[in-house]
Amino acid sequence: MPRHIKFVLILLTFATASASGDPLVDMQVRRVFSGLSFASPVYLTHAGDRSDRVFVVEKAGTIRVFPNRDDATLAKTFLDIRGRVNAAPNEAGLLGLAFHPNYGGAGKLYVYYTTGALTSRFSEFRVSSDPDRADEASERVLFEVAQPASNHNGGQLAFGPDGYLYIGLGDGGGAGDTYRNGQNLRSLLGKILRIDVDGRSGSLGYGIPGDNPYVGNADGWREEVWAWGLRNPWRFSFDRFTGLLWAADVGQNQWEEVDLIEKGRNYGWNRMEGLHCYSPSSGCDTTGLTMPVWEYSHGEGQSITGGYAYRGARLTRLTGVYLCGDYVSRKIWGLRPENGKIVESRQVGQCPSPISSFGEDEAGEVYAVGYDGRIYALDDPRGPVQPNPAADFDGSGSVDFDDFFAFAEAFGQRAEGANAKFDLDADGSVDFDDFFIFAASFGKKVASGSPPASDPPASLTVEEFVIPRSNAFPHDPAVGRDGVVWYTDQRNSAIGRLDPATGQIVDYPTPTPASGPHGIAVAPDGYVWYTAQSAGRLGRLDPRTGGIAEFPLPPAASRPHTPILHGGRVWFTDANNDTYGVLDPATGASKVFSAPTRGSTPYGIVPAPDGSVWVALLGTNRLGQVDTTSGSMREHPLPNPSSRPRRLQVDSSGVVWYTDYGRGYLGALDPRTGQVREWRCPSGDVGPYGIALGADGRVWFNESQSNQMVAFDPRTERMETVPIPTSPAVVRHMASDPARGVLWLALSGTGRIGRIRLK
Repeated sequence: MPRHIKFVLILLTFATASASGDPLVDMQVRRVFSGLSFASPVYLTHAGDRSDRVFVVEKAGTIRVFPNRDDATLAKTFLDIRGRVNAAPNEAGLLGLAFHPNYGGAGKLYVYYTTGALTSRFSEFRVSSDPDRADEASERVLFEVAQPASNHNGGQLAFGPDGYLYIGLGDGGGAGDTYRNGQNLRSLLGKILRIDVDGRSGSLGYGIPGDNPYVGNADGWREEVWAWGLRNPWRFSFDRFTGLLWAADVGQNQWEEVDLIEKGRNYGWNRMEGLHCYSPSSGCDTTGLTMPVWEYSHGEGQSITGGYAYRGARLTRLTGVYLCGDYVSRKIWGLRPENGKIVESRQVGQCPSPISSFGEDEAGEVYAVGYDGRIYALDDPRGPVQPNPAADFDGSGSVDFDDFFAFAEAFGQRAEGANAKFDLDADGSVDFDDFFIFAASFGKKVASGSPPASDPPASLTVEEFVIPRSNAFPHDPAVGRDGVVWYTDQRNSAIGRLDPATGQIVDYPTPTPASGPHGIAVAPDGYVWYTAQSAGRLGRLDPRTGGIAEFPLPPAASRPHTPILHGGRVWFTDANNDTYGVLDPATGASKVFSAPTRGSTPYGIVPAPDGSVWVALLGTNRLGQVDTTSGSMREHPLPNPSSRPRRLQVDSSGVVWYTDYGRGYLGALDPRTGQVREWRCPSGDVGPYGIALGADGRVWFNESQSNQMVAFDPRTERMETVPIPTSPAVVRHMASDPARGVLWLALSGTGRIGRIRLK
């Protein structure tokens, strides 16, 4: 069997492995976050930025945020737009929230609310310098839709695996599709839309993806439409593993339905209600319609609330099962899919409160949102399925994608030699029986695993210099030839200077207020360059006078990220716009280039000995190599699709070292051979971020979630960990001073600069 066909086959089996799982049974419904209550909550979600925070949307126009801990007692106000929201009608208010797929870099979020005289508004906001507060003044209205009635507003926003924003709109209200919008492709109502928030189409405030089903039609059909024939889709979601789009559509008189949404499909309203004729009540024409995959009558409930395909770690017997509920009857159902059909359905819980929504946290755990202001979770009274230690093929301590890819290579072969360990049922071959044993353990920690070899802590320590400024937020550091350390204070829009000899710290405010300086680099001539991320500029500070000149960048580089000096020019990345560029300091002229892959999120950038520039493409599993003469980029894929390289360095031999933020690994790519080697972080999947080549010959990086530095010795492949004294340090970047044997850290979370003396 060809390798790629075998891999696809086993991946599809993995996606539907739950179809062979235990029968659905009653689950216990338990209140969680009992120290918190909310005012008419209608949604719960997360930011996808590895902060493990929970966001709850309140109907009146506020969003609350709190840490994902059951003992949380304080929910901060993240966004308050009550003055703009018309929440008076029962089905109106602040209804939807979605965070940009690259929220950690872009800082953008999207909301749907009703305003004025029944108008649906879709807007973009940006996070402020406080990560727990959005900037209410940053609102950019993408578009508005006039509503003919007060009900059936829909409300869901969700980014798909393709990076586009999907939007659910009801049919405009009334009974029976009074305004005939469900089957009218010239209207946005009664549809699921798909738009590009990072693009522009003509005068629109958003882009229309070129593969939307009705792009270029000559009939006046709205090109934003992805699917149609819906009455009031109340919550839809993407299965984070298969990518399937599940939607719940609220019924009229008798039937509630669940649909699997696909491109260009017509789901029947108002010809159909569920699987039954509505208008006319019998003998309706079903040609060209897509039927729901499941329905229930109003004897079971009267208003469906869509949920999620479960992909968490607590309820292992529900893996892949779609959970949904009913607002009125408060029932929670589980639907087990197989090959696009529901093979088992059952009520699995009874919520104490009307279910206004379901929500999902970063780990894939699913919650029911009670309209009484409480949040609930399911518990399996049988406990979790215990993982099989033998499924941890690489001995990492958890059954993960590395084990999956190794299994896929051996699948279909005899259990001989190196393949013997994959024969979990000891029948002499690596087959589907072994796979189902493996799938039951996937995502779990096992007792057999051991962390990578680590040296015991040595005498190295992290010294800390406190920045004497309120709310200091040092983002990136750089060191000059004289040993002086420069850093960006993003929150205070200033460039800082630390003299290590005296400990003196001086601030230089940027000329543009609220410029949000991000990255920084020191040129050979001593000038200090920085990216003014919120102002779309590069800045140059003269250390002799303290004067700062700023250079505006083109719109395609409106959010510059990290700068470097190379060949007498300033190269930089723009993670928000999927671009990178170069500025000539002599003329102030700049050029901007688009990365080859959309959504690649160019992040870290470094020069290489061969004259090229390397870029970490955080939105992909690739590293980019830029020809500095032409500006063209060649992408180098990493072997694991889940890799997300964040920062990188190139050593004197040309080997590219990178932190894999998505998987918790340190990696090295040799461009001459294409060989990639990877080493797991000592603490596991803990978000390795910054990286530097130390004067001691080791590769240094930080573990974001364990608050420690790690030194990797390429000769022995051993790791040493060095704790950072003050928590949470949040190291985003670091700078090496080889002449003095020192490593400098920007400790964003504590407002300090850190120093490690390596020699």
